[in-house]
Amino acid sequence: MSRTPEPVTPSEFVAAMNHFTSGVAIVTSRDAQGPVGATAAAIAPIASDPPTVMVSLSSTSGTAAAILGARTFAINVLDEDAAALAGRFATRAVDKFENLAVESDVLGNTVLPHSVAVLSCRLVDAIDAGSHREIRAQVVDVDVRGGNPLAYYRGSFAHLRTEADAALLQAIRMHVLSLRTDEVQLLDPDALAEQFATPRGAVLRALSSLRAETLVERREGTYYVASVSEDLVDRTYEAKLAIEMGVAAQIIDRVTDDQVEGLRERLRGLRHLAPGGDAENIDDYVAGLNDLCEAFVGLAGSQPLLHAYHALGLPGIDRRTITRAIFAHIPPGGGFEAVVDGLAARDLQSVLDALRSDRRKPAYVRNAGRATPADAAESDLARVGWEHG
Repeated sequence: MSRTPEPVTPSEFVAAMNHFTSGVAIVTSRDAQGPVGATAAAIAPIASDPPTVMVSLSSTSGTAAAILGARTFAINVLDEDAAALAGRFATRAVDKFENLAVESDVLGNTVLPHSVAVLSCRLVDAIDAGSHREIRAQVVDVDVRGGNPLAYYRGSFAHLRTEADAALLQAIRMHVLSLRTDEVQLLDPDALAEQFATPRGAVLRALSSLRAETLVERREGTYYVASVSEDLVDRTYEAKLAIEMGVAAQIIDRVTDDQVEGLRERLRGLRHLAPGGDAENIDDYVAGLNDLCEAFVGLAGSQPLLHAYHALGLPGIDRRTITRAIFAHIPPGGGFEAVVDGLAARDLQSVLDALRSDRRKPAYVRNAGRATPADAAESDLARVGWEHG
């Protein structure tokens, strides 16, 4: 049954529209006193032929009045590092342009730093729309500079991450994890930009994200590889266990004898690489261990699960944290034999018990590596080691 809707209040309208993500720009023009500008999120393309845009500004805005007088303005689409700049131009500061390295567009309007694109506009008309004025203009010139735009969502500034950014972040994360921290490791943004064939700004965004993950440090403007914290290792292996247990539950009723034998074959190769084997090498062992784990996860036939496993960066974390002392306490097979035996018996409970054994937790390998030779000889940890396959 239909009903007569109640009038929408301004606060209700704003609350609803705050769920619409928009870009952020600073509109600049000039009056008799000089350049003026105001932050605007209500900007929309109207037509592509001729190129036409609409900007909505408060009817009381000095920038709106300046645009009507000058009949030209510039739209500075801000990059993701420009939140402070957007905040400044959203106020009634006396000199919003103080200490800014500005330029001019083809129409003489101010172009601000931290802009991913600049649109130079000539006024077409302006329409009063309640508390605001809709300004329509033809775009006569564009300057596209690239980078990620600043966004506005639910009353706050936000960052957008594209799929390309996410892929680059993962690639640089894997690169950082592959570097040992026995010596100081510098991270040169220019070298990384060349290595990954990407803009320097994209590399800096990735390094900033990795700082939040505590994988990268920044001191006096220089980026360094940070040591991997015990907390990060523990959290990563908790996520690894969750993936493994999900895989076990999915495959227990359909795993084939050939698949089980494939895991056993990888186990035999891992023993060859483990301490006491024919080719003792930490990096080779980590690669073999990862090959075994990936084969196990791959039995689920789920790309999302396999992608989640890859995203953990386990090979890099292991290479960074398994020292020679720790490596000496890792048993042949890495403790994965019980998992494979449980799969062969189609016994889910025994597989789960083997996966979540306390001996598979990183704390065991840390304790084993820290033990004195005399302690290690008597310790169960020395006999069992880190069963983290």
